[in-house]
Amino acid sequence: MSWRSSINATLAAVACLGLVAGCGEDPAQNADQEAGAQPSATSEAPMQQPQQAPKVDRPLDIAKAAQDKCSLVPEEALTELGITDAGTENDFGICMWDTGTVSLTLHEDQGLDVVYQRRAEGKFDKFEPSEIAGYPSVTTTPQKSPAAACSVFVGASDTTSFTIAVTNPDGQEDPCDVAEDLSEAVVEKLADR
Repeated sequence: MSWRSSINATLAAVACLGLVAGCGEDPAQNADQEAGAQPSATSEAPMQQPQQAPKVDRPLDIAKAAQDKCSLVPEEALTELGITDAGTENDFGICMWDTGTVSLTLHEDQGLDVVYQRRAEGKFDKFEPSEIAGYPSVTTTPQKSPAAACSVFVGASDTTSFTIAVTNPDGQEDPCDVAEDLSEAVVEKLADR
């Protein structure tokens, strides 16, 4: 594996694993400390909760797709990006193409609420809630990520989600546009299962 491949693989892993880092921290306490508030023994005012993730009306079953997750991103969509290699699953369970230019992660025990919690902790430079094919989604760029990196998190159910991460697909297209298009293709494949 070349140094470029290693860097791309690491970027994809960091984008997807950023979800779970710091799960044991108290987000409300971190928000208070970041705002400069001093901890107190008693608090008169109720703590403000982070915005909650939208509910999923028609859950998709990603557990069925976990055995063959690399097949969820259509070959035609990858070919349009100039990616011709088959997806391979790395040691972290992330399906990757073109040595990390595109990656897919299924989160079988984490819904979008985790992404919203990470937002409350200030972990993203960009955080844009939206919908992909009728499912709640968030388009993000993690703090200190390369300018040409983007992740789209899609809520498959209230307790499951998936992530498409794209790193500079061809030097021409916006990686967030590419990630959103690929996410829509994954939703369509999941809905057909």
